[in-house]
Amino acid sequence: MLKQATVQLTDETQRQLDDLRGAGFGKLTNVTREAIARMWRDECGDAPSLAAEVRRLNEDNIALLARIEAMRAVLVDAEEEAQP
Repeated sequence: MLKQATVQLTDETQRQLDDLRGAGFGKLTNVTREAIARMWRDECGDAPSLAAEVRRLNEDNIALLARIEAMRAVLVDAEEEAQP
């Protein structure tokens, strides 16, 4: 079940989010989920359940695919700029 929440970003947090999005980490939702998951693992996590591990791997794969797509877009732009 998904729940919607509102987040207020400082200028610095917005800059950091923009950097992460530019690096291919996806939208605010993806970045927030990953940040919470990492903080939970660092601060609270014992051995994660199998379901939690599967979710983490799925999120990692989605983030990786987003990064690959971002890199592909950069390469396509570079190729277009190099065209005479």
